[in-house]
Amino acid sequence: MDGADAPQPARSGSGVTACSTSTAQGRMNGGANASNNAAAAMEERFADVCKRKLVLDESTTRQAMQLFKETKIILLSSMSSLGSGSPEEIERSWCACVLYCVSKLGNAGKAKEDRGITLRQILRAFDLKIVDFFKEMPQFCIKVGFILTGLYGSDWEKRLELQELQANLVHLCSLGRHYRRAYQELFLLNDGKPANNSSELNVQQASEYYDFGWLLFLVLRNQASSAVKNLLTSTTELVSVLAVLIIHIPVRLRNFSIEDSSCFAKKSDKGVNLIASLCERYLTSEDELSKALQKTNILIKDILKKKPCSDVSECQQGSLSFIDPG
Repeated sequence: MDGADAPQPARSGSGVTACSTSTAQGRMNGGANASNNAAAAMEERFADVCKRKLVLDESTTRQAMQLFKETKIILLSSMSSLGSGSPEEIERSWCACVLYCVSKLGNAGKAKEDRGITLRQILRAFDLKIVDFFKEMPQFCIKVGFILTGLYGSDWEKRLELQELQANLVHLCSLGRHYRRAYQELFLLNDGKPANNSSELNVQQASEYYDFGWLLFLVLRNQASSAVKNLLTSTTELVSVLAVLIIHIPVRLRNFSIEDSSCFAKKSDKGVNLIASLCERYLTSEDELSKALQKTNILIKDILKKKPCSDVSECQQGSLSFIDPG
């Protein structure tokens, strides 16, 4: 017994501990690999959209890829808090935010006439609604603000013009509702069904006139400088478009009779004073509306390559009946 080896301390569990450590390390490595693979796949998809869908120039693509690479880790770590949609939807929103930042902040050296990629193109490329974009963009800016400061300077938020863009959208939505309501009061509007006592042709024409009026207004508004692009000025321009439509849309598509309509209260022995009546109805200035009409006529001339009617007889007599040409 004296020569017997002394009993060794118990080592129970040491093998389990080593095995557990090895397993945990393997899981960590596996998680890191999965994260790296996910990041690489996102980067590849983003690059594909930039090159194939949007066909961006080399400089813009390089800037977009740089910003995406520097922010993708934040995207991966924030997947659960960025939105209520699926990971795919969140990724598309993030990519759209990246490209919008590059389009606004990364084009300082470009000429003014080269506006680069537009928000509309970005939203189409990522199949994203503008409401969802405005929902995610503020969160994106909060999370990557320090990166934007490093890349584009401390004034990036001002140059991004996000608040101005949101205000512009709110104004356009309000003006769009105003235009639709006014058009429906004045003319037939195609809502998917033929209007009473009207043919399919009349309804189709009404829809085309409606679209033309709205597009004409958008071009007018786009030409205005940002300093005067306010809700009041835009409303006056919208009323000028209504005046043009009243004069040129055929009488059969009207919802009113101009000689006895309460819509046109300003009258004389020569007929309805269209400008004064519209100003009273839509609470705008006659001087401002006259100026807006001049701009609208010039724009129509430039777009359609047609000269305005030099004589009342050249216009549709039915549309001008009971309207004072003076």
